[in-house]
Amino acid sequence: MIRSRLFLFGLLGLCSIACEGAGTADDTSAEASSGASTAGASTSGGSTGGGSTGGGSTSSAASGGGGSTSSAASGGAGAGGAGAAGGGEGTGASQGDGGAAPVDLPDGVSALFPAPGARGLCPDPPLRITFPGAPALGSAGAVRVFNAARPGAAVATVDMASMTVSATIGGRTFNVPRPVYVDGNDVVVSLPSRALDYGESYYVTVDPGAIVPPGGGSFAIADATAWRFDTANAGPSSVASLDVALDGSGDFCSVQGALDAVPANNRDSVLITVQRGTHHGVVYFENKHNITLRGADRKGTVLSGTNNNNLNPSTRGARSSARTR
Repeated sequence: MIRSRLFLFGLLGLCSIACEGAGTADDTSAEASSGASTAGASTSGGSTGGGSTGGGSTSSAASGGGGSTSSAASGGAGAGGAGAAGGGEGTGASQGDGGAAPVDLPDGVSALFPAPGARGLCPDPPLRITFPGAPALGSAGAVRVFNAARPGAAVATVDMASMTVSATIGGRTFNVPRPVYVDGNDVVVSLPSRALDYGESYYVTVDPGAIVPPGGGSFAIADATAWRFDTANAGPSSVASLDVALDGSGDFCSVQGALDAVPANNRDSVLITVQRGTHHGVVYFENKHNITLRGADRKGTVLSGTNNNNLNPSTRGARSSARTR
């Protein structure tokens, strides 16, 4: 029986599949599929079997023809502009089924995602605050998300004073850098996996000192009504084909969210299409089969995260091999 692990992380723009066990034909199939079998799609052939990440920093779902790139594999020129992170892509206009442009924004903010009042949203949105100039990250305070019906305690907290955090991703615990990023004029906050549920209303607060606006000064969101949104009532009825879009127009807003929706030990094939933009964070899954990640744009779809031996020491050693394409 072949056991394989798919890791998508780091900064170099590679997709790696590590395989272990006995047999040759299935090994070859699992490894070859990590390249560009069809239209640059990156595929995981086997189920994963645990084990550690190890290795240095790498990134993202793969090139369409060998060699390293920084984008998820591509099947053509940019399907649907799921506007997103970095590089002037913008945040896009579509947000769930209630994606009207926000009317009232906090002082000094050009846009928020999710937009205030957005409805029918994915349950895994990366929070995005757009400023008129380049912001900076602070080292105090926190960004918090509360369930509006049960506001007694935050359902997600990102502490800006912690440069490294422990995160459970795909059922496994990783040490990862603080999940807050600056993309041009945007601050992007990746929430913990599975932090939000379907059919709920949430609001976001930002403490003073967590984010430094352009030109310095103070920025905060304290009002529970200022940044509020609703998630969709239910997830997709089928996971055979899933769409990931940072602007909320897909089934999910994160690659990890789509992977988490695939049931363990599945046998039917799953296609996950990743729209344009920079998708931050380590991605991991195990005990799932026949999954294809397909980027909408070879250069514009980027999975970016950091993992290395300093964060998560390798335990693979001689037990397994890693190949990159």
